[in-house]
Amino acid sequence: EMTAQLEAAGERVAQLVVLDAPAPTDPPPGPVDDATMQAWFREDTAGADLLPAELDHVYPVFARIVNACRSYHPPVVAADIALIRARDGQVS
Repeated sequence: EMTAQLEAAGERVAQLVVLDAPAPTDPPPGPVDDATMQAWFREDTAGADLLPAELDHVYPVFARIVNACRSYHPPVVAADIALIRARDGQVS
């Protein structure tokens, strides 16, 4: 998004580097049901040093980020793109 905004403002972006973490490879289309969202949240927070009350505050933010990412359609950019993919990791 930032690259697209910079290019729209007339700036030249030499390269966009994208760091890609493990994610579901074939997520179902449309909104994510609460059970699936909860499972993804548990996976992402496993081993986190957070109290249950803190997790209750973090979950709504997690859910909004997941839904925003699922509905985002990145614009086409002129910059060269380098994708760095995570080799290790497990997702459901």
